[in-house]
Amino acid sequence: MKLSKFSLIAGALTLAAFAAIPLPAADDDPTHPATKVQTSDAMTGAEKKEVRTAEDFWREVIQAHHVDLAKKYLTADFAEHNPNMESGLVNFQKAMGTQPPKAIAKTLDPAPVVSFARGDYVVLVWQHQDKEPKDPSKMYYWNSFDVLKMQNGKIVEHWDSDYKNPPQAGK
Repeated sequence: MKLSKFSLIAGALTLAAFAAIPLPAADDDPTHPATKVQTSDAMTGAEKKEVRTAEDFWREVIQAHHVDLAKKYLTADFAEHNPNMESGLVNFQKAMGTQPPKAIAKTLDPAPVVSFARGDYVVLVWQHQDKEPKDPSKMYYWNSFDVLKMQNGKIVEHWDSDYKNPPQAGK
């Protein structure tokens, strides 16, 4: 069986996460509990700095839509593995520049429920809540993730849990 580079990285990061971060306790819904906010104290100073850089990028560029600041965080040729986006800083700015900028908050909102770094890789896990399809009077939790490869303080590669969106009508 041949494993891809991403599969190996994802597997290693998952193992590292489970080794360094305690598992959350169940809450109201034992089948789909909310993820408790978790970070790892086992990170080095450099890894903690990479997490802060990734979170600042998310807060300033993704959440506040200041795409002009993307060059502070992304290399010109960064590799994008989201199937709905193209690689490169220019393509990122073009795709993300469709919304007007807003005030940059002091903290991420929402913040990731799990964040850690191992070596050059930063992992951010986001929690979402939606209505239960079979019973809309109930809610359930689900998670998405982003993995960022850092090099010299900048993002050089990005993976996430997105899937290819269907084409929009009229396009």
